[in-house]
Amino acid sequence: MVDDVASRFYEKKHMDKLKIKIKLLGINYDVHFLLGLKIIFSFLILLFFLVFLKAGYIIAPVAALLFYFGSEYFFIDLQIKKRKYKLEDEALQFFPIFLNALNGGKNVKKALIISTEIIDNELSNLFVTALHEVEIGKSLEEALTDLSKCIPSSTINNIILNIVSSLKYGNSVSESVNRQLDLIGTKKKNYLIKKAKKQPVLLTFLCIFFFLIMLLVINIFV
Repeated sequence: MVDDVASRFYEKKHMDKLKIKIKLLGINYDVHFLLGLKIIFSFLILLFFLVFLKAGYIIAPVAALLFYFGSEYFFIDLQIKKRKYKLEDEALQFFPIFLNALNGGKNVKKALIISTEIIDNELSNLFVTALHEVEIGKSLEEALTDLSKCIPSSTINNIILNIVSSLKYGNSVSESVNRQLDLIGTKKKNYLIKKAKKQPVLLTFLCIFFFLIMLLVINIFV
């Protein structure tokens, strides 16, 4: 039923775009189901405010539209961004181990296996999955290429691309991987500086927002 609702309201192009986002989020949900839920919850929010608030006819459409258009950003886009930073933090732990194993004479596959055995985080688990796919018949190049489609960080994907290139053409990956890790470190530093600068502004905005909400509630119920 939920799937049918989504099929009637959304174009295939939008659904395909959302499929890519869901993959980058690292979850396995049916797109039709998620879009159908968005429509149903928007309707329920509209109904709730209309029934339970005196000025519901004003607030209800606004609340429903905010949820409808904002839910994808807050529940998907924002989470993808958070996952990107998380995986990049984990890359700073994972890939130095990989490079040490590689520089110690191990081949790419063995270096990845050693890295996954030493490091236990989400990025490591993604490589474990890729290595398992190799065991059941995929080439390592194909498994790593598929892995990159689940990772929202272009920097990590550049590292994976360099590893795939080394498998194909035998070129060294140490220099390029170190360069990408330096880039991740610089991006992390800049992100923390920006975040620190934004916090006072965000706090002020939240205080004003909650003050306005309180005034609105008082006007409605008093």
